[in-house]
Order: sequence, then C-alpha cells, then structure tokens
Amino acid sequence: MSKFVDISGQRFGRLTAVERVGLDKSKHALWKCLCDCGNYTIVGSNSLKSGNTKSCGCLNTEKSTERIVRYNFRHGETGTRLWRIWSGMINRCESPCYDNNMVYRGKGIRICAAWHTYENFRNWALKNGYRDDLTIDRIDVDGNYTPSNCRWATKVEQAENRSTTRLFTVNGETHSLAGWARCIGLNDSAIQSIVRGKSDEEAQMIVAEYAKRPRIPVDEPTFDEEHWD
Repeated sequence: MSKFVDISGQRFGRLTAVERVGLDKSKHALWKCLCDCGNYTIVGSNSLKSGNTKSCGCLNTEKSTERIVRYNFRHGETGTRLWRIWSGMINRCESPCYDNNMVYRGKGIRICAAWHTYENFRNWALKNGYRDDLTIDRIDVDGNYTPSNCRWATKVEQAENRSTTRLFTVNGETHSLAGWARCIGLNDSAIQSIVRGKSDEEAQMIVAEYAKRPRIPVDEPTFDEEHWD
C-alpha cells in the first residue's frame, strides 16, 4: 500500500478535496470532495490526480446540454417563444446551475430522449394544442417531461396543478384560492388574507360561502413565463 498523501484543500478541476473517508478495493484513498456546483461526491485519489474525474458529474451534464443546444440552433427558430419553452425545459432538468435545481433535476425529473431534439418537441407541441397563451404543464407534477405526461394549459390551470397548491372543492368544482377569487371577482390577496391561519375545514367553509356569490368574469392574470413549468 502506497504512503498516505494528504491532498485536503487541493483542487482537481471543479473538485476540492475535503477529507479522506476510506480506501477503495485497491487500497487507494477515497476522498470526500466538494464540487463548485455545491454537491459532494466521493472520488478515488488516483482519479483525482490523473484528471479522470473533474466534477461531481455536472461538467458532463453541462457539456451534453451545450451540445444539444448547439445542435438545435440549426433549425432557425432560436429565440421564438416555443424554442424558449423548450430551452427552459432543458435547463430546468439538466443544468446543475439552474436556480430551481432541486425542484427538477434534484427530484429526478427528466426529459424523454426524443425531446432533446427541438424539432421533435416542436412537432409534438403543434399537434397537441400549442397556443401562444398556453404554457407546458406536467400532468403528474412528479413525472417526467414526456408526450404522455404533458399538456398545454393556461397559467391558472397550471397554478392549480402544483404539489404545493391548496385546493378547495365546492359543488364538484375544484380551484385554488386564487382560482376561486377569480371566479367570484374577489381580489386574490383579499381571500388569501381571509383564510390565513384557518384550518382546512374552516377555510373550506369560508370558500363555500364566497362561492355562492354571482360569478364575475375576470381576465387571466399575467405571470413571468420563465418561472413556469
């Protein structure tokens, strides 16, 4: 067995050696390393010193994403709304540097192989109800981006199809608080303040009372498209 060499604090590509955590089958030191992206990984000292391992895996993911985007510049639609939706989907699921990494990539949400090519995604979109006022929505919010699990929805519909949304059903009709506010013409923040701190049962009774009011058509709210599914 070779003499132990302390490499703690040394950088190898994107990795910084933190502490030795054991030995591999060949009796080489294993090191816990911190990647520039914030993830920890265990790497053998030989792989670090030889340069075979330079990151926790995020470097390969980024290079793959860059190749995908570079390839898809050929279609001539770069910058269009549909291309931005596709590009945002790629970044959410495959870029370790994306702001909402843990919501998508960190939860294991992936994009089907066919949709790594923009033309395939565009063709599916145009055949399945794409409009400029709709956004892509995963039917199962914990599922992957696939043709069978995606639809084009209004931003209100999408807001109500989120795992964190509190839903209320009255006479078989289900909406979020914001949805009920729009149905009855009440300000969203107003109804939110009314039920704040209430139990689910109390909130349900309040919503049921407001749902009896005459319906007043309200325009769809506008959202920053970049932050939507």
